[in-house]
Amino acid sequence: MIRRKCGEKSHSILPVILPVTVFLIITLISVICIRMVRASFPGSGATAAAVFIRDGSLFYAPDASAGDPELYEICDIKLDDMYDHYPDNLVRISPDNKYIYFFDNVNEDSCGCLCRIRVGRIGADKDKNIKLIEKIDDEVSIFSLAFPDAGMIAYVTGKDLLIIYDGQESVVIGGVSCIEAVDGEDIYYAGCDDETPENTLFAYSIADEKVRKILDSFEDIGPVTDDGFYYVVPDEREVTLYDYVNDPYAGSDEDAVEPVCPKYNDAFVPVTYSDAFDPEKLKQIDTEYDGDYIIFIEDNFFYTVTYNGTVYYFIYNYHDSGSYYYDPALDEFYRFDEELLERLDEQYQEDLDDWNKRQARISLRRSLQSETVDPGFHKLMYYHDGESTCIADRCTEIRFETGGENTVPFYLVMNEEDIDKVDIDDITSSYQVYELLFGGDDTVRFFGA
Repeated sequence: MIRRKCGEKSHSILPVILPVTVFLIITLISVICIRMVRASFPGSGATAAAVFIRDGSLFYAPDASAGDPELYEICDIKLDDMYDHYPDNLVRISPDNKYIYFFDNVNEDSCGCLCRIRVGRIGADKDKNIKLIEKIDDEVSIFSLAFPDAGMIAYVTGKDLLIIYDGQESVVIGGVSCIEAVDGEDIYYAGCDDETPENTLFAYSIADEKVRKILDSFEDIGPVTDDGFYYVVPDEREVTLYDYVNDPYAGSDEDAVEPVCPKYNDAFVPVTYSDAFDPEKLKQIDTEYDGDYIIFIEDNFFYTVTYNGTVYYFIYNYHDSGSYYYDPALDEFYRFDEELLERLDEQYQEDLDDWNKRQARISLRRSLQSETVDPGFHKLMYYHDGESTCIADRCTEIRFETGGENTVPFYLVMNEEDIDKVDIDDITSSYQVYELLFGGDDTVRFFGA
C-alpha cells in the first residue's frame, strides 16, 4: 500500500540523542566525554566538525581539530533506562553535510522521535539551537534511517510503515519491517505481513513510485550498485545427526549373527564304545553278549535322556567317573566334557555382550539417521538483471566488509572432511549428540570450518 501525505514540519524542544558514524576528534574531547557518541562530517575539508553527547547533552564542534575547540551545546537528551550505552545509529549526517539527523526519547522498542537540525544555523546559544530543531516523525526505528537520494530520507516507523520524505511530501508504504539498502534509484525493503511476507525483498522505485518484488526469500544483502548486489539465503539441506557421527561399525554390525546359547550336548566329545564302558562292563559284553553292546544296553535297562531333540542312553563309567552317552540313531558314543561346556558358556557370554552392543549401536544409528537438523549453512548469491546466481554454498559465515570505497563479501565454506565428528562409542542417545554438536544453541558447531 502506497499513499502520499503532505510533509509536516514542527519545532521541538525534546531532548536529542546522537550515535557515532565516523569521527576524528581530539584527545581533549575524548577525555572529558562520558558515555559519548560522536559523528564526523565527511568531506568537510581541513576542519573536522563533529557532534557528540556528553553528560546528557548534545554538542556540536565546528572545528574539533583545533587546539581548544569551540563547543556549541544544542540541547539536553534523554534515553530509556534500559540502555546502558548509546545505541548505534542515533545520529546521522546527511550526505550533503547540511543536516544532523538524530533520535529523541528512544524507548525500549528502539523507536524514538526523528529530528534534525541544520548545521549552518547551529550557534553558541543553546536556547536558540533548541528552537531550530525540526521534528520529522514519532515512533521511528533508530536502525532504519537511510538517505536514498539528495534531499530525501527514508525510515520505518513502529507501525511497520516505510516513510519516504523529501522535505515537502511523504510517500507511505505499509507492511515494511526494515530498509535493507538504497542506491539512488530504488529503496530495498523487507516485508512483515501476509501481503508482504517477512524475508521477502521489495524495491520501491523513486522515479516512478512503483513497488516490485525482487526476492522471495533472503537473510541479508550487501550494498546495491549499478551492476547488482550480493545477498544471502539459507542453504536448506537434508542433514541428519548421523552425518556428524564417526561410526566404523556400520557394516559389521549389520552383518552380525545373534549367538546361540550352547546346549548340554554341545560338550559331547566322540569316543569309542570301549572308552564308554568300565572294564567290568566290557568283560560282560564280551563274555555274555558276544561283543554286542547294543543288546547289553537294552537288557540292562540303561535310562535315556533327550538333549536338543536327540535321545541318548546314559552310561556312567565307574572306572574314570565319567558321564558317557550313546546315540542309537547314529550308533555313536560320546563323553561329556564339563570344561568344554564352561568354555562354550564363557564364549557365549562374550559373544552375547558384543551382540547386545551391536544391537544398541544399530538402534542408536537408526535413531540418529531419522533425526534431521539444520546445519545452519548459507548461500552467497548475486542478483543482476532479474537473475540470481549462486556464488558459494555450504557457507558457515558470510559477512560484507567495507574496504576503501568498495564493500565485498567474505565467506567461510564448510569442508566436510575437517569436521570433528562425534565418536559413536562416546554416545548412547541422540540427546548426547545434540549436546556435543549444538552446545545448547540452535546451530551446529562446526569444528575445522
